[in-house]
Amino acid sequence: MSIEVNPPEIEKLFELGTQLHLDDGHKTIAERKGHGLQRAVIFALLRTWAKALRSKSDDTDITPTSRKASESAVFVIEEPELFLHPHAQRQLANDLHEIAATPGNQVFICSHSTHFVNLDQYKSVAIVRKEDAKTGTIVKQCTHDLFESEDVDQKKNRFHMAFWINPERGEVFFARKVILVEGETEHALFPYLASQTGCFDPSVTIVDCGSKHNLPLYINILNAFDIRYIVVHDEDPFPDVIPAEWDEAKTREKRRTFELNATIAAQINKNTGKVLVFCPDLEGASGVSKGQGKKVGKALAALEHFSSTAIEKIPTPLLEIVRESYA
Repeated sequence: MSIEVNPPEIEKLFELGTQLHLDDGHKTIAERKGHGLQRAVIFALLRTWAKALRSKSDDTDITPTSRKASESAVFVIEEPELFLHPHAQRQLANDLHEIAATPGNQVFICSHSTHFVNLDQYKSVAIVRKEDAKTGTIVKQCTHDLFESEDVDQKKNRFHMAFWINPERGEVFFARKVILVEGETEHALFPYLASQTGCFDPSVTIVDCGSKHNLPLYINILNAFDIRYIVVHDEDPFPDVIPAEWDEAKTREKRRTFELNATIAAQINKNTGKVLVFCPDLEGASGVSKGQGKKVGKALAALEHFSSTAIEKIPTPLLEIVRESYA
């Protein structure tokens, strides 16, 4: 003789009054806990879901087929960052990306956290704006590939690698205005000078692009989303008489860097963007010693230089660029 009991469907369990109890030192039903713990439980279930999907994907080499509509899952979450510290936000963002990458699952989130918006995945981002009641709500999304040319793979790789230089690049989608700069020196110096001169605006985001050669990649993204921006870079003039110590490789690189000025200028959307140029370069316009830069690092050398410089003695061209950047 045998006894067989078929377990009820999960939906029926909750319809029958099943309760979830949490024990954090004091056992109560979930509804009696704080919002942070309640959301932690929900997201722990999502992590388990993501782990199960990842395990299932690793265990099979069969090409997935389209699921039936009844077997698909849609996750809709508003403000997933609420009550979560930054590390938990990053973990949840990774879990949601894993779920979304699995056939048959869709994830929709409405967020104000950079941890859930990755510039690398610009096709999945939609910016919702409402400038005024008359214009109404505007949704801006880019679904086409922004990297097009013979060296498209090289451009994509360089753009993705730039994430490790500035992992908070997703902030551009929330900014009133974006300042694109070549490197860490401007990234550190501009906010400092802006705060010292009273023009700092926390709604403006400054992005270290890692290189002058990466500026066009970021300009493409900002143009696609109609985000206001300023591009600041060195002129890097090419001499009429090539120095004797320059070999062929250095000459070719210097010429390429100078010619990039025209490429950047041509790429600017005049309605939303503008270019500001240091002549001949940041060190020349600011008076920061290149020797000190080599000794302690360019960014620290610049901050040390201006921390002991009176505002009225800061070079006018530098101040004008900083003020216009934050305007």
